[in-house]
Amino acid sequence: MKKYILTTLSLFFLIGSVSAQQIEKRLLALNERNETLVAPFTEVKVMPKLKKEIRKEGNLYFQYPNALSMRYTNPEGDYSVIKDGGKFYTKRGQKKMKLNLKDSDSQFSHLRNTLIFSLSGDVEAVAKENDAKIKAQESATRFLFTIEKKHTPKVGVCRLQLVYDKVTGALLLLKMEEVNGNYTSYETIDPVTKKLIPQEVWEVE
Repeated sequence: MKKYILTTLSLFFLIGSVSAQQIEKRLLALNERNETLVAPFTEVKVMPKLKKEIRKEGNLYFQYPNALSMRYTNPEGDYSVIKDGGKFYTKRGQKKMKLNLKDSDSQFSHLRNTLIFSLSGDVEAVAKENDAKIKAQESATRFLFTIEKKHTPKVGVCRLQLVYDKVTGALLLLKMEEVNGNYTSYETIDPVTKKLIPQEVWEVE
C-alpha cells in the first residue's frame, strides 16, 4: 500500500535530533549489504506561486553504487538513465539528450550526484555535493536528514530532505526545495532491495 510519506513526516519524527554522524554510519552500514534497489516511484514538481503541480510515475532501478534507471509509465516512454561510466541519458517526449558529465559544476552533474549519493545512503556525500550542513532525526521506522546549503543561492536548490527505511536502508523520499519556493519530490513505493534488475532497463534509444 502506498505510504504518503510527504504528508506525514511530522508524525514520524517524534524522537528529535540526534548525532547526524551516528545515523549516517548506521545508514551506510545498511546500504553496504544491498546490491540493488527496485521500486515504483512518483516524481512531483510543485510550483506554489503558479498553483501548478506536475506529477509523473514510473519504476526505479538502482544498481549499487552508481547506476540508475528511471523508466516512466506516465508519461509513458520517458526515461532518465545514469550508467556506470557517468553518462546521463534522458528522454522527454520526442526530445533525447546524452550528457557526458565532465563539468562537475553543471546542473545535470549536481543532479546526477545528488540522486546517486542519496540512493546509496551516502548523506555526507550529498551534503558535500551541495555545500550544505546536515541535521538528523529518527523515529521507530525512519531516518530523516535535512540538508541545508550553508550559503543560500540566488537560484536553484537550497534545501533537501531525505527519508530512509531503518530496516533496509532504502531511500523512501528525496525532496529538493528551491529558493523560489518550488520543490520536487521523488518518492519510492515499497522499495525492494537485492532484487534482480532486467538488462533492458539500461537500454537507451
